[in-house]
Amino acid sequence: MKATHSAYFAAVLIGALSSSAAALAVGTQPRAWVSGLGADAVGCGSLLAPCRSFQYAHDKIVFAGGTIDVKDAAAYGPIIIRNAISIVNDGSGTAVILAAAGGIGVDVSAGAADAIHIKGLVIDGVGAGNTGVLGRSFGQLTIEDCTIKGFPINGGGAIRLIPSGGTSHFAISHVLLADSYFGVLAQANGGAVITGQVSETAIANTDSGVWADAQSGTSSVAVSNTQIENPHGVGLFATNVNATISADTVEIDHAEFAVDALNGGAIYLSNVTVANSTNVDVFTFGGGIVFTYGNNIISAAAGALTPIALH
Repeated sequence: MKATHSAYFAAVLIGALSSSAAALAVGTQPRAWVSGLGADAVGCGSLLAPCRSFQYAHDKIVFAGGTIDVKDAAAYGPIIIRNAISIVNDGSGTAVILAAAGGIGVDVSAGAADAIHIKGLVIDGVGAGNTGVLGRSFGQLTIEDCTIKGFPINGGGAIRLIPSGGTSHFAISHVLLADSYFGVLAQANGGAVITGQVSETAIANTDSGVWADAQSGTSSVAVSNTQIENPHGVGLFATNVNATISADTVEIDHAEFAVDALNGGAIYLSNVTVANSTNVDVFTFGGGIVFTYGNNIISAAAGALTPIALH
């Protein structure tokens, strides 16, 4: 898949570097390296003396808005992110975060205005983890070039975004999400406003591929150039009033329910292909509505679709 968001990522990084730093940060350096051969000790973080774990570099070395760079392939352990930071693996080999059984790989509990950037990681629950990336509090969360898999526990999932209050934005691109309870859940609580994009992504073997849920707030997700294959689940899922998914150039194959809008949720389809559904292509209930721009390929769902004009 071809990257199309480099300018966007640059803007995110600039925002991270300008976050109000000192209040949350312990470290004093703008950058730290981590390595499988490194050691978590005072003064670690240089290329010649890297740290061993993301957590130590985050807590002790890098100040808010700084960057943790991966030097070589290794397992680096779970991390709780409490302030603006970038964790970047730019082709140094497989950098893995293994979540414990019932555990979380990356717990984002940062400030409401903080920008978090995660690139090039494998986050693995090994079939027993709860959540790959849990976004509790953040301003901007960017995840790119990652694999997140093995989080099948009911209520968990690959990426679970649950801010309570405030406005949060996310961007997920060039990511593989697999073998998990859901691929991406954007759930608004406490009046929160969540907006985000899922692009150039593959989702497989989840109960819900992309799920926008407005429990008590607004959840709006744009999905583009993405493939979803869920033999035992839903492809696109919008639940409750003020939950919206806009899908453009999306393929949903072998899902049980390809497109599902419930209880006032809304889904907009453009250039969407649905094939081989094991139950229903498009399902609506309780005031949920699925709009079509008339340029989709859907085998047998005319009765559940509401035409809308292209603008």
